[in-house]
Amino acid sequence: MDELKLDPAFTIPGEKSLRLSVEDRSEAKRFLSYQLARTPDNLRQHAQRIFLLIANGENEPLFGALVDLFIALGDKGQDLRKRLLDLARPLLSTENHEFLSRHQRAGLEARHARIDLKGSVLSAGFCESTPLVSHEPVPSGFEDPLQEALSLLEFGQLDEARRVLELACLSNPAPGPVEEELIGLYRHTRDRTRYDELTQALLRDGVTLSEGWLALGDDLAKTE
Repeated sequence: MDELKLDPAFTIPGEKSLRLSVEDRSEAKRFLSYQLARTPDNLRQHAQRIFLLIANGENEPLFGALVDLFIALGDKGQDLRKRLLDLARPLLSTENHEFLSRHQRAGLEARHARIDLKGSVLSAGFCESTPLVSHEPVPSGFEDPLQEALSLLEFGQLDEARRVLELACLSNPAPGPVEEELIGLYRHTRDRTRYDELTQALLRDGVTLSEGWLALGDDLAKTE
């Protein structure tokens, strides 16, 4: 019998170690991104995410994760910023290291972070919500919207990934991997507003909601 694979939602929240021992690092990174978008002051999870990206050798997402830490700390936690920046130094470009070094004392504000930043969930460029205004997919270099969304999630671009999944769900509302990924995103971010908006849009189109979708609604209602 295959060993039960536990969702990061069950294993990470109670984990006190900063260096996570996880089976699926991609799932863990996505979970931490979801969590930090909701609770940006969770310094342990910021550090866990940074250590995970260092272990993976992912330089661009690592820079974005460090920016998120600098935003979350504000003008506090200079020692923590310095320690994690020093650990990440071998993976950072000279430009990115210099950028963070300049803000090591005072920290960063979301509006001051670069808008082209990959990996950040707190900078102003990636934290604005977009309404459900169209069923037309936005052209991209990906043939599969799920792969596009997963790629965006890898870089911490939650809003963009969510919108890709929402449009794909509207275009093809049949239960499947796209719906499963969107359910997971809504569940981890506890985004009842977006869930309700998409639910109403699907109902207007005459879609019969799946059991998993309805169960998510019940789950979100319990946390209100």
